[in-house]
Amino acid sequence: MPRNNDHPRSIHCPRCGYQLESSIAASEARGEDNGRCSECGLELAWSSLREVQTDPIWFVESRIAPRHLLRRAVETLVMCVRPFAFWTRISMGIPLRMRGLLAFLLVVALVGHSIGVGGRVIRNTRYNWLKRTHPTANLLFAIVSPASNHFASTIIDTYARLGTTDNVGLAMAFVRAALLEGDMVLTATNNGQPAFVVAFARAPWLVDPPTTRRLFAGALVPMTAPLLLLLLPISLGRARVRRAHIVRACAYSTALVLPCFVLAIYATHAHWYMTVGTTNLLGRLEPHVITIFAAAIVVVWMSAISSRYLRMSHPIAVGCACTTIATLISLMTSAAMFGAL
Repeated sequence: MPRNNDHPRSIHCPRCGYQLESSIAASEARGEDNGRCSECGLELAWSSLREVQTDPIWFVESRIAPRHLLRRAVETLVMCVRPFAFWTRISMGIPLRMRGLLAFLLVVALVGHSIGVGGRVIRNTRYNWLKRTHPTANLLFAIVSPASNHFASTIIDTYARLGTTDNVGLAMAFVRAALLEGDMVLTATNNGQPAFVVAFARAPWLVDPPTTRRLFAGALVPMTAPLLLLLLPISLGRARVRRAHIVRACAYSTALVLPCFVLAIYATHAHWYMTVGTTNLLGRLEPHVITIFAAAIVVVWMSAISSRYLRMSHPIAVGCACTTIATLISLMTSAAMFGAL
Protein backbone atom coordinates (compact mmCIF):
# COMPACT_ATOMS: atom_id res chain seq x y z
CA MET A 1 0.00 0.00 0.00
CA PRO A 2 1.51 3.35 -0.95
CA ARG A 3 2.28 5.76 1.85
CA ASN A 4 1.06 9.32 1.88
CA ASN A 5 4.53 10.70 1.28
CA ASP A 6 4.83 8.57 -1.90
CA HIS A 7 2.51 10.90 -3.78
CA PRO A 8 4.34 13.23 -6.16
CA ARG A 9 4.64 16.71 -4.74
CA SER A 10 3.05 19.63 -6.50
CA ILE A 11 5.34 21.74 -8.66
CA HIS A 12 4.82 25.49 -8.51
CA CYS A 13 6.31 28.42 -10.33
CA PRO A 14 8.98 29.91 -8.05
CA ARG A 15 7.96 33.48 -8.93
CA CYS A 16 4.16 33.52 -8.92
CA GLY A 17 3.31 30.17 -7.24
CA TYR A 18 1.16 28.86 -10.13
CA GLN A 19 0.83 25.06 -10.35
CA LEU A 20 2.79 23.79 -13.34
CA GLU A 21 1.94 20.06 -13.57
CA SER A 22 -0.32 20.43 -16.59
CA SER A 23 2.09 22.77 -18.38
CA ILE A 24 5.00 20.40 -17.74
CA ALA A 25 3.03 17.38 -18.96
CA ALA A 26 2.00 19.13 -22.18
CA SER A 27 5.52 20.39 -22.81
CA GLU A 28 7.19 17.05 -22.18
CA ALA A 29 4.67 15.34 -24.45
CA ARG A 30 6.11 17.55 -27.22
CA GLY A 31 9.63 16.50 -26.24
CA GLU A 32 10.56 19.81 -24.67
CA ASP A 33 12.72 20.05 -21.56
CA ASN A 34 11.85 23.65 -20.72
CA GLY A 35 9.06 26.13 -21.12
CA ARG A 36 7.27 29.10 -19.65
CA CYS A 37 4.91 29.54 -16.74
CA SER A 38 1.50 30.09 -18.29
CA GLU A 39 0.62 32.57 -15.52
CA CYS A 40 3.61 34.96 -15.36
CA GLY A 41 5.69 33.93 -18.39
CA LEU A 42 8.84 32.99 -16.44
CA GLU A 43 11.21 30.78 -18.45
CA LEU A 44 11.92 27.55 -16.58
CA ALA A 45 13.85 24.30 -16.97
CA TRP A 46 11.46 21.54 -15.85
CA SER A 47 14.27 19.35 -14.47
CA SER A 48 15.42 22.11 -12.14
CA LEU A 49 11.98 22.21 -10.52
CA ARG A 50 12.00 18.49 -9.74
CA GLU A 51 15.52 18.37 -8.32
CA VAL A 52 16.48 19.83 -4.97
CA GLN A 53 18.21 23.11 -5.66
CA THR A 54 21.75 23.51 -4.39
CA ASP A 55 21.44 26.50 -2.11
CA PRO A 56 24.54 28.68 -1.57
CA ILE A 57 26.35 27.43 1.51
CA TRP A 58 26.92 31.02 2.67
CA PHE A 59 23.24 32.02 2.42
CA VAL A 60 21.54 32.55 5.78
CA GLU A 61 18.29 30.99 4.50
CA SER A 62 20.05 27.98 2.96
CA ARG A 63 18.36 24.61 3.44
CA ILE A 64 21.56 22.57 3.26
CA ALA A 65 23.34 24.13 6.24
CA PRO A 66 20.95 24.64 9.17
CA ARG A 67 23.77 25.23 11.66
CA HIS A 68 26.02 28.26 12.22
CA LEU A 69 23.19 30.70 11.55
CA LEU A 70 25.02 33.83 12.72
CA ARG A 71 28.17 32.95 10.78
CA ARG A 72 26.18 32.52 7.59
CA ALA A 73 24.39 35.80 8.32
CA VAL A 74 27.78 37.52 8.38
CA GLU A 75 28.77 35.81 5.13
CA THR A 76 25.47 36.87 3.56
CA LEU A 77 26.13 40.48 4.60
CA VAL A 78 29.60 40.33 3.01
CA MET A 79 28.09 39.00 -0.22
CA CYS A 80 25.75 42.01 -0.36
CA VAL A 81 28.77 44.05 -1.45
CA ARG A 82 28.36 42.40 -4.88
CA PRO A 83 24.62 42.80 -5.57
CA PHE A 84 24.51 41.10 -8.98
CA ALA A 85 26.48 38.08 -7.75
CA PHE A 86 24.36 38.01 -4.57
CA TRP A 87 20.97 37.95 -6.29
CA THR A 88 22.16 35.59 -9.06
CA ARG A 89 23.02 32.89 -6.53
CA ILE A 90 19.72 33.16 -4.64
CA SER A 91 16.92 31.15 -6.22
CA MET A 92 13.28 32.14 -5.95
CA GLY A 93 12.59 28.49 -5.12
CA ILE A 94 14.30 28.80 -1.72
CA PRO A 95 11.50 29.08 0.84
CA LEU A 96 11.41 32.16 3.04
CA ARG A 97 12.92 31.46 6.48
CA MET A 98 12.08 34.05 9.10
CA ARG A 99 14.78 32.66 11.37
CA GLY A 100 17.40 33.46 8.78
CA LEU A 101 16.00 36.93 8.11
CA LEU A 102 15.99 37.79 11.82
CA ALA A 103 19.58 36.56 12.15
CA PHE A 104 20.58 38.77 9.22
CA LEU A 105 18.86 41.82 10.73
CA LEU A 106 20.62 41.13 14.04
CA VAL A 107 24.02 41.02 12.30
CA VAL A 108 23.24 44.29 10.47
CA ALA A 109 22.40 45.92 13.82
CA LEU A 110 25.60 44.59 15.42
CA VAL A 111 27.73 45.78 12.51
CA GLY A 112 26.03 49.18 12.68
CA HIS A 113 26.83 49.38 16.40
CA SER A 114 30.45 48.40 15.71
CA ILE A 115 30.69 51.16 13.10
CA GLY A 116 29.39 53.60 15.70
CA VAL A 117 31.98 52.46 18.25
CA GLY A 118 34.77 52.81 15.68
CA GLY A 119 33.51 56.24 14.71
CA ARG A 120 33.37 57.28 18.37
CA VAL A 121 36.97 56.20 18.96
CA ILE A 122 38.16 58.09 15.87
CA ARG A 123 36.14 61.19 16.76
CA ASN A 124 37.49 61.24 20.32
CA THR A 125 41.17 60.84 19.44
CA ARG A 126 41.55 64.58 18.85
CA TYR A 127 40.28 65.14 22.40
CA ASN A 128 43.06 62.92 23.79
CA TRP A 129 40.42 60.89 25.57
CA LEU A 130 42.57 57.85 26.42
CA LYS A 131 44.81 60.00 28.65
CA ARG A 132 41.96 61.24 30.80
CA THR A 133 41.31 60.22 34.38
CA HIS A 134 39.41 57.04 33.59
CA PRO A 135 40.46 55.77 30.13
CA THR A 136 39.04 52.29 30.65
CA ALA A 137 35.69 53.66 31.76
CA ASN A 138 35.63 56.03 28.78
CA LEU A 139 36.35 53.18 26.37
CA LEU A 140 33.69 50.93 27.90
CA PHE A 141 31.19 53.78 27.88
CA ALA A 142 31.92 54.38 24.17
CA ILE A 143 31.29 50.69 23.47
CA VAL A 144 28.01 50.71 25.38
CA SER A 145 26.76 54.04 24.04
CA PRO A 146 28.74 55.32 21.04
CA ALA A 147 26.11 57.96 20.23
CA SER A 148 26.46 59.72 23.59
CA ASN A 149 28.43 62.98 23.63
CA HIS A 150 29.49 62.55 27.25
CA PHE A 151 32.73 61.16 28.62
CA ALA A 152 32.54 58.61 31.43
CA SER A 153 35.31 60.49 33.24
CA THR A 154 33.12 63.62 33.34
CA ILE A 155 30.48 61.76 35.33
CA ILE A 156 32.93 59.92 37.59
CA ASP A 157 35.00 63.01 38.36
CA THR A 158 31.88 65.03 39.12
CA TYR A 159 30.74 62.46 41.67
CA ALA A 160 34.27 62.31 43.10
CA ARG A 161 34.30 66.09 43.62
CA LEU A 162 30.97 65.87 45.38
CA GLY A 163 32.39 63.22 47.71
CA THR A 164 29.48 60.87 47.14
CA THR A 165 29.50 57.09 47.41
CA ASP A 166 26.07 56.68 45.88
CA ASN A 167 26.69 53.88 43.38
CA VAL A 168 23.04 53.76 42.36
CA GLY A 169 23.09 57.47 41.51
CA LEU A 170 26.33 57.00 39.59
CA ALA A 171 24.80 54.19 37.56
CA MET A 172 21.71 56.31 36.84
CA ALA A 173 23.98 59.14 35.69
CA PHE A 174 25.55 56.79 33.15
CA VAL A 175 22.10 55.77 31.93
CA ARG A 176 21.07 59.41 31.51
CA ALA A 177 24.33 60.18 29.71
CA ALA A 178 23.64 57.33 27.30
CA LEU A 179 20.14 58.62 26.54
CA LEU A 180 20.51 62.39 26.65
CA GLU A 181 22.13 64.47 23.93
CA GLY A 182 22.70 67.78 25.71
CA ASP A 183 23.93 68.83 29.12
CA MET A 184 23.15 66.71 32.15
CA VAL A 185 22.44 67.74 35.74
CA LEU A 186 23.97 65.38 38.30
CA THR A 187 22.47 65.17 41.76
CA ALA A 188 24.35 63.79 44.74
CA THR A 189 24.60 64.18 48.50
CA ASN A 190 27.51 66.21 49.89
CA ASN A 191 27.81 66.14 53.70
CA GLY A 192 24.14 65.31 54.01
CA GLN A 193 23.04 68.12 51.69
CA PRO A 194 21.78 67.57 48.12
CA ALA A 195 24.15 68.99 45.51
CA PHE A 196 23.47 69.74 41.86
CA VAL A 197 26.23 69.95 39.26
CA VAL A 198 25.81 70.50 35.53
CA ALA A 199 28.04 68.04 33.67
CA PHE A 200 28.56 69.67 30.30
CA ALA A 201 28.93 67.58 27.17
CA ARG A 202 32.65 66.96 26.65
CA ALA A 203 32.76 64.40 23.83
CA PRO A 204 32.22 65.36 20.17
CA TRP A 205 29.13 64.32 18.30
CA LEU A 206 29.20 60.96 16.57
CA VAL A 207 26.42 62.19 14.28
CA ASP A 208 25.08 65.68 15.01
CA PRO A 209 21.28 66.28 15.13
CA PRO A 210 20.88 67.80 11.62
CA THR A 211 22.91 64.99 10.07
CA THR A 212 20.90 62.43 12.06
CA ARG A 213 17.73 63.71 10.44
CA ARG A 214 19.39 63.66 7.02
CA LEU A 215 20.48 60.07 7.71
CA PHE A 216 16.91 59.09 8.57
CA ALA A 217 15.66 60.64 5.33
CA GLY A 218 18.43 59.02 3.29
CA ALA A 219 17.78 55.59 4.84
CA LEU A 220 14.23 55.76 3.48
CA VAL A 221 15.61 55.19 -0.03
CA PRO A 222 16.84 51.59 0.53
CA MET A 223 14.01 50.83 2.95
CA THR A 224 11.16 51.89 0.66
CA ALA A 225 12.52 51.04 -2.81
CA PRO A 226 11.73 47.27 -2.62
CA LEU A 227 8.23 48.04 -1.30
CA LEU A 228 7.56 50.13 -4.40
CA LEU A 229 7.56 46.93 -6.45
CA LEU A 230 4.04 46.55 -5.09
CA LEU A 231 2.98 49.67 -7.00
CA LEU A 232 4.42 48.76 -10.39
CA PRO A 233 2.00 46.98 -12.76
CA ILE A 234 4.94 45.16 -14.33
CA SER A 235 5.71 43.40 -11.04
CA LEU A 236 2.28 42.49 -9.66
CA GLY A 237 0.26 42.69 -12.88
CA ARG A 238 2.32 41.05 -15.57
CA ALA A 239 5.00 39.20 -13.61
CA ARG A 240 2.76 38.48 -10.59
CA VAL A 241 5.63 38.60 -8.12
CA ARG A 242 4.69 37.09 -4.78
CA ARG A 243 4.94 39.26 -1.70
CA ALA A 244 7.33 36.76 -0.06
CA HIS A 245 10.00 37.81 -2.57
CA ILE A 246 9.44 41.48 -1.74
CA VAL A 247 9.75 40.69 1.99
CA ARG A 248 13.12 39.06 1.26
CA ALA A 249 14.25 42.03 -0.82
CA CYS A 250 13.27 44.45 1.96
CA ALA A 251 15.13 42.44 4.61
CA TYR A 252 18.43 42.35 2.74
CA SER A 253 18.12 45.98 1.67
CA THR A 254 18.75 46.97 5.29
CA ALA A 255 22.43 46.29 4.57
CA LEU A 256 22.49 49.44 2.43
CA VAL A 257 21.84 51.60 5.49
CA LEU A 258 25.33 50.78 6.82
CA PRO A 259 27.33 52.76 4.20
CA CYS A 260 24.88 55.64 4.65
CA PHE A 261 25.66 55.55 8.39
CA VAL A 262 29.40 55.67 7.66
CA LEU A 263 28.84 58.69 5.41
CA ALA A 264 26.83 60.44 8.15
CA ILE A 265 29.68 59.93 10.64
CA TYR A 266 32.18 61.33 8.15
CA ALA A 267 29.89 64.28 7.34
CA THR A 268 29.79 65.19 11.05
CA HIS A 269 33.55 64.77 11.38
CA ALA A 270 34.21 66.93 8.28
CA HIS A 271 31.72 69.60 9.46
CA TRP A 272 29.50 69.37 6.38
CA TYR A 273 26.52 71.70 6.58
CA MET A 274 23.36 69.61 6.55
CA THR A 275 20.83 72.32 7.30
CA VAL A 276 20.74 75.03 4.62
CA GLY A 277 22.69 75.04 1.36
CA THR A 278 24.22 78.05 -0.36
CA THR A 279 22.90 79.60 -3.55
CA ASN A 280 25.21 77.70 -5.91
CA LEU A 281 24.38 74.21 -7.17
CA LEU A 282 26.91 72.32 -5.07
CA GLY A 283 25.81 74.17 -1.96
CA ARG A 284 22.19 73.20 -2.57
CA LEU A 285 23.14 69.54 -3.08
CA GLU A 286 25.40 69.25 -0.02
CA PRO A 287 22.59 68.84 2.56
CA HIS A 288 21.16 65.97 0.45
CA VAL A 289 24.44 64.14 -0.09
CA ILE A 290 23.33 61.14 2.00
CA THR A 291 20.13 60.78 -0.03
CA ILE A 292 22.07 61.15 -3.29
CA PHE A 293 24.59 58.52 -2.18
CA ALA A 294 21.78 56.18 -1.09
CA ALA A 295 20.03 56.59 -4.46
CA ALA A 296 23.26 55.76 -6.32
CA ILE A 297 23.72 52.41 -4.57
CA VAL A 298 20.00 51.55 -4.47
CA VAL A 299 19.54 51.87 -8.25
CA VAL A 300 22.23 49.19 -8.74
CA TRP A 301 20.71 47.05 -5.98
CA MET A 302 17.18 47.23 -7.37
CA SER A 303 18.39 46.53 -10.92
CA ALA A 304 20.13 43.40 -9.61
CA ILE A 305 16.97 42.27 -7.80
CA SER A 306 14.81 42.82 -10.89
CA SER A 307 17.16 41.16 -13.38
CA ARG A 308 18.94 38.37 -11.49
CA TYR A 309 16.43 37.38 -8.80
CA LEU A 310 12.92 38.22 -10.00
CA ARG A 311 13.97 37.96 -13.68
CA MET A 312 11.54 40.65 -14.76
CA SER A 313 11.41 42.32 -18.12
CA HIS A 314 13.00 45.79 -18.35
CA PRO A 315 14.92 45.35 -15.05
CA ILE A 316 16.90 48.60 -15.36
CA ALA A 317 13.69 50.57 -15.88
CA VAL A 318 12.15 48.86 -12.84
CA GLY A 319 15.22 49.63 -10.71
CA CYS A 320 15.29 53.27 -11.83
CA ALA A 321 11.54 53.72 -11.24
CA CYS A 322 11.65 52.30 -7.70
CA THR A 323 14.75 54.32 -6.82
CA THR A 324 13.32 57.56 -8.23
CA ILE A 325 10.10 57.30 -6.26
CA ALA A 326 12.00 56.33 -3.08
CA THR A 327 14.32 59.32 -3.55
CA LEU A 328 11.34 61.65 -3.89
CA ILE A 329 9.92 60.24 -0.66
CA SER A 330 13.26 60.91 1.03
CA LEU A 331 13.42 64.50 -0.25
CA MET A 332 9.84 65.19 0.84
CA THR A 333 10.69 63.85 4.29
CA SER A 334 13.71 66.18 4.44
CA ALA A 335 11.55 69.12 3.41
CA ALA A 336 9.05 68.27 6.14
CA MET A 337 11.76 68.05 8.83
CA PHE A 338 13.73 71.15 7.82
CA GLY A 339 10.92 73.25 6.41
CA ALA A 340 12.57 73.59 2.99
CA LEU A 341 14.84 71.77 0.57
